[in-house]
Parts: sequence; C-alpha cells; structure tokens
Amino acid sequence: MALISCPECKNKVSDSATSCPKCGTPITPQIIADASKKKVNGVGIYIFVFLVFLVLCFIFFTPSSSHHTEALPPAGISDTGRVPVNQIEDKEEKKTDKAIQAKIGDAVSVGGFVFKVENIMYDRFLGSTYFNKTADGVYLIIKIVIANNTKESHVIDSSLFTLCNDQGIKYDYSHDGSSALELGMGGKTLFLKQCQPGIPTSGYLVFEVPAKGTYHLKVRGSFWDSETGDIILSTPEVTPQPPQQPQQPQPPQPPQQTSKTSGSRYNVPQFTDYPSDAVYSGTNHPLFLDEFGKSYRTRLREAIKNGKPDFAGHYIVTKWGCGSSGCNTGAVIDAITGRAYLFPVAMSSVFPLKPELEGKEGQEHLYKLNSRLMIFAGNLEGAHDGDGEDSVEFYEFRDNKFVFIKSMPYNHKDKSR
Repeated sequence: MALISCPECKNKVSDSATSCPKCGTPITPQIIADASKKKVNGVGIYIFVFLVFLVLCFIFFTPSSSHHTEALPPAGISDTGRVPVNQIEDKEEKKTDKAIQAKIGDAVSVGGFVFKVENIMYDRFLGSTYFNKTADGVYLIIKIVIANNTKESHVIDSSLFTLCNDQGIKYDYSHDGSSALELGMGGKTLFLKQCQPGIPTSGYLVFEVPAKGTYHLKVRGSFWDSETGDIILSTPEVTPQPPQQPQQPQPPQPPQQTSKTSGSRYNVPQFTDYPSDAVYSGTNHPLFLDEFGKSYRTRLREAIKNGKPDFAGHYIVTKWGCGSSGCNTGAVIDAITGRAYLFPVAMSSVFPLKPELEGKEGQEHLYKLNSRLMIFAGNLEGAHDGDGEDSVEFYEFRDNKFVFIKSMPYNHKDKSR
C-alpha cells in the first residue's frame, strides 16, 4: 500500500481506496498508474543530479594523468610538511657561527660598523666629590671606538651592545655609572650619541657586574642584524715573578749582640711582609681624567708615557715639587687602568741625610716593584710650612688606597731593605 495524491484536491489517499475521502473523486487504476510513474521520475532526477555532482568533483579535484607532475617538497622540508630535527640543528649552528670572535684590541666589522675595544677597567666608585655613584658590585668601564661605514648617521643605543659572562648571564648598561663618569669625571660616554659616517667615535660604556672576570661584549650594527661580534673582555695578562732561587746554606755565624734600636725591637715593617703577586708587562693605559688626573694631567701624562711599573707590580711612581723649598709630593699611576693616586704625605728634606738610604731628591722614599709597602722619611707633618720633626712612616697600598701602618722617629737607624 502506498499514498498517492488526489488529482482534484491533492489530498493524500491510499492507492487501495475507491474514492477520495475529502472530495469524493473516484480513484481509478489509471490515476494510481500515473501517480506511480511521477514518483519514479522524481527519484530518477535526484539520482541524475547526484551522479553529475560526482563527475564534477572528479574533474576538478583529481589531476588528469596527462598533466600530472609530482610536486617535490622544498629543500630541507619533508613530505609531511615538517622540518627535520637535524635541519633545525644545522640552522642553529649556522646562526651561532655568525658571531665573529675577537678580543681587546681587535677591530670587528658588523652590519656597517667597525667596533674596537681599546681597554677595560674596573672601579666601585665613579664621579667626583659633588656627583658620584658607588656600585653594589663593580663598574666595568669599556673604552671603545666605533666607525660608521654606512651612508647615514646613527644613534648609539643599548640595542647595539649586550654584555654577558661565560654562563650567558646578561648585564644591562648602567645609566647611573654612565652619568657619574660623564658629569662627575668628564669622561665621554657613548650612550645616545650620534655616530656620523666616516668619523670614528670613541668613548666609554659602563656596565655593573658582580666582580672582575671574563665577560663577552656582543656588538651588532642594529637591532635587526642577525650577525654579531663577540668581543672577549678579560683583564690584562700579567707576568708572574720568577721563583727565587733557594739560597745556599751559609756557615754558622757567631751570635751578635742586639742593639736597642734593632728592627726586631721596633718591629719595622719589611717589604717581604707585603708582597705583590705579579708584575705587569703590557702597554701603559692612557691617563684616566678624573678630578685628580685633570689637576696634574701634564706631569701624570708624562710619567705614564715614559715610565714603567716600579711599585706593587703595576704602578708607576712619579714625584714633583709642592711649592716649598725642599718639599716634594707625588703619586702612583696604575699602568693597567690609567688611574692616579696621590701620596698620603708630602716630604721635605731630611737633615742630616743617611747615606745608605739617601734619595736623589733629598728624602728617603723607599718602594719596590714586588712589594706593596711604601716608606716615606723626612719632615712629613711640617713639609709645607718648613717646621716639624723628621719621621718615618710606613704605608701599605691596598685596594688603590694608602693604608697607614705605623710611624717612627727618624733617628731610628735600622731601615727596611
């Protein structure tokens, strides 16, 4: 049994009914046959449309055999569309290889710029009496020269430099240290300075680091450059003192009487009590122009230009007159950093001079290359005024400061050798 439509009212009627229950139209065999034919034709149309759809899909989405070309994946990419792991590692290695290795004194060309670190120094204190900063760790001060080989001027900013240690820990540019160096000490920093084409620009970069050590200054031409330079910053090499030859055993000497003014009685400091670990053999650093360096720049520059370390491993001793007759003062200059440090006292001539320790300026001023002990003898307290008594004072040079040890009257005869 199936449902057909009444030809008059279109009501659904069973094909076994004799008439339409709604309008009473008789349901003849001819009406039933016509309804079945229409139903078959409708199903056929749907099947035809479906087949046409399948044919179209086959034509448009399946390449024909006559024009089929196998597509090869791009180089370095697998047929799954993923980059193999070994290719990623190779790219990382190539990227790492782009870092140009260099050291202090080498010129590094990166991204249109040439960078050259001339020297480095460390200091906890930067500035003057009126404007200064003290580091929680220590300031690393980098003297660098930059040449701009492009056709436009560029502003030197922090994107060009990255400082890190051997473990990859990064340290930011110190704005406090830079301000203290420039405003308090007259040093020229490079941060936010214009670098003109064809004109080398020199100055200082200041970073704050935990302690002295080996660091890496990463340089690049701009923030977008993938190529970088890796300048290794390490303190200048020093030449260790050769070991002393063992002394030959001496025959026993008869006991000697101890004088009331012997060294053991007065506990005279000896040079061997304050040894210096190493002797610097490199090139002298130019004078560092802090407040003291500016005041005596002519004398200090002459000394560091022509002198060699003669005190405490890497310091140069220089002296000059202090205005009064027979009065002298002076300073020690660090050959590694260029920093100068004033003597703790001024000296006037000693009367009478002791021939065995007489200095060429008329004072007893004793020091040695392999010791941090410095001895001043003469009229120390009244050197400027021409009065006072002769005395001997002992100082240890420690952490770039003269540390007072003790004082003795000058008539004491036993001196350190």
